Amino acid sequence: MTIAADLLYKVYTQDGWAAVVNSVDEKMRRVQRKGRRFQGEDYLKWLDDEGKNLYGELRQVRSAFAAQKQLPPYFICVSRALYEMCREQPLNKEELKQVYGIGEKSAEEYGDAFIGKIREFTGGTKKTLVLEYA
Repeated sequence: MTIAADLLYKVYTQDGWAAVVNSVDEKMRRVQRKGRRFQGEDYLKWLDDEGKNLYGELRQVRSAFAAQKQLPPYFICVSRALYEMCREQPLNKEELKQVYGIGEKSAEEYGDAFIGKIREFTGGTKKTLVLEYA
């Protein structure tokens, strides 16, 4: 108990807080030196080969919108949204709005392009493109 109380006291004093901040800064510098950076979930591991192809095509659509608007691609939609489009294969805007990260505005602005690419790829019928186990 004394150790915990002592630790709390150090954290809540100015010197203690500075020590905590320095410790966190040092850990962050070590991570940066190693070149490791959090890249998020690798959604491709959950898709079969056809799913990976569709994911790539949807990424191209997203990149085209991003280049046109001079924005980073994740401003258009996040990678998880692309993965869920591959998984759910929405064929209309109402289904597209059910996808994670796609709201009313995104569905109206980009929906036709994404839905068109999905229809072109799947032939208008939903397929199973997700692996059971990754």
